[in-house]
Amino acid sequence: MKTKVISTRVPEAFAKELSAYCRHNGMTISEYMQQGFSKVGMTELGEIKIESDTKEMLVSLGVGSMIGILSYKGVYGVLTQKGYTKEQAEFFALLSAITCSLLSGYGVNKLMKALR
Repeated sequence: MKTKVISTRVPEAFAKELSAYCRHNGMTISEYMQQGFSKVGMTELGEIKIESDTKEMLVSLGVGSMIGILSYKGVYGVLTQKGYTKEQAEFFALLSAITCSLLSGYGVNKLMKALR
């Protein structure tokens, strides 16, 4: 295999820590870098395993959060235009956001479990 040297500047503390780590694990910095980067510009992430329950929970959390944010913004905007005070609009928008995020997150989680 043909090789070529790649050089980069890093903070001194980082270089010391990396050298100590490599010595402790019986490898050179070059070997560490070659193992860590198998594709140009990307690390190989194929070895990271995530349980399906964890994936489902993260997707449910993301969808629920997104729906909650959209609900908050929509309800707050409509209520302030309808003449509610900012405090009243924020209270109802917050209740709406919490309710919508919990229900949509729960629904997405149940849907993904049903489609398994």
